[in-house]
Amino acid sequence: MPLALLFLRAASSMRRPAMGGPPLGMDWVQVQALASMTGFPITAWDVDTLDDMAATACTILHEQAARLSD
Repeated sequence: MPLALLFLRAASSMRRPAMGGPPLGMDWVQVQALASMTGFPITAWDVDTLDDMAATACTILHEQAARLSD
C-alpha cells in the first residue's frame, strides 16, 4: 500500500512537455524526495513498479488527449 500512496503523491509531479500536453513520465528527483520525506525506502523493485505504473498512466493520458483532439 505505501507504494501506491507514493505513486499518488508523485503523480502530480510527472514530467510534461515544454509546450504542454500529457505527461511523459515520473520526475524521479521528486519521487525520491517524497520517499525520503515519508521514510519510505525505495528498492529496485519499487522503481520498476513505479515506472510501470507511470507508463500505464501516461498511456491512458495520451489516449485521452488523442480522443479529445479528434
